[in-house]
Amino acid sequence: MSNFEIIFISGVHGVGKSSLCSRINQKFGLPFYSASSLIREVKKSEVDVNKQVVDAENNQDYLIMALDNLNPQSEKILLDGHFCLNDSDGFFDINIKTFQAMRLRSILVLHDIAEKIHQRLLKRDGKSLSAETIHSLQTRELELAKFTANELNVKLQTVSYEEALENLNWIETLL
Repeated sequence: MSNFEIIFISGVHGVGKSSLCSRINQKFGLPFYSASSLIREVKKSEVDVNKQVVDAENNQDYLIMALDNLNPQSEKILLDGHFCLNDSDGFFDINIKTFQAMRLRSILVLHDIAEKIHQRLLKRDGKSLSAETIHSLQTRELELAKFTANELNVKLQTVSYEEALENLNWIETLL
């Protein structure tokens, strides 16, 4: 892998990871990437409209390949992605080996009220998981983020979408 560290921005689909990464980029100049976009680029495929991931396990290998080929002009990057995905069989936990293969500096878990995310997805995509499923995914995402941060000895912070956008100074603790 190239010589850069990753600030991993985690959260369920529709929570606002891309919006937050864009704001952090504007303020701090850190390049940002989406794990799903990197996977698509290497794999040459599209994500299911229903946000159900196909071949989630193998996709993690594609992600690591994409990260290995990145050459940002920065010592740190933002990577938005997930610890837990919704696939055709239910939830799929990303194996910690994926995160061990990255140079994680820190983890941020972005969260919001499940019903707000549900409404945001309906407005954006015309479809959404139920608010109950979104709540369950958020809970699992946080559990896995805590486990990963502990196992890899990296900083972990959780922040709500609204708090995140109000004032970006908190991000400095993850840099």
